[in-house]
Order: sequence, then structure tokens, then C-alpha cells
Amino acid sequence: MPQCENFYFKDTNFGELKNIIKSHNAPNAIIVLSGGEPLLHQKNADFKDFLRFLIEQNRQVHFESNGTIEPDFKALPELKNCYFALSVKLENSGESKEKRINARALKSIFANSKGALSRNCLA
Repeated sequence: MPQCENFYFKDTNFGELKNIIKSHNAPNAIIVLSGGEPLLHQKNADFKDFLRFLIEQNRQVHFESNGTIEPDFKALPELKNCYFALSVKLENSGESKEKRINARALKSIFANSKGALSRNCLA
């Protein structure tokens, strides 16, 4: 039976989380990093270490992102081994196009990640 555990970045004990992941012998498990916006944490040392750990454990890592922050694929090359589910905000969200669509970030994700899909049509 699938199991889902939720952890919040500000409260996360990454050592404990690593132990939980190690204890689950589930080679096909997908680890989803969602948010808020998980890419806000890409420069955080604990986050980087955790992402490296996941990749070293051969876990499939998925980011749920709104696509407004460009991943730093050079500083954190492990991001190239991740998948991205993009939830780009539509015109009816009330946000300006400049706030909801970062073409450079989206192009970078599609060009550098292991895979990406958009759950919305770009408007």
C-alpha cells in the first residue's frame, strides 16, 4: 500500500528523514518535493545535502514547482536527475504575466532536467 508522509522544510530534521527513507525498501518510490515553492531552498546547505542523498540512494525525485524560479543546475547538478511537474499560473489567476511566467526558468527546466511536464497551458 502506498504511504505518504509530509514534512515541512522549516521543521524538518533531515537526519531523521534520511533514516526513514533508508528504512523503506521501496526502490520504485518517488520522492516529491513540493511547497510552497521548493526551489526557494536550492541554496540552503541542508536542502542541497538532502537532494544529494536522495540521488545517491537512487530515488526518483520530483519537484512540484510554479516555474517562476530558475533552478541552478550548475551549482546543484543533482537537479539534472530530477523531474519537474510545473503548475504555471494561468491568466485568470489575477497575477501579472511577468509574475507568473518566467520563460528563462521554464526553458532551463525543460533543457536541463530529467523530465518536465506542465499541468497547465501557458497563456
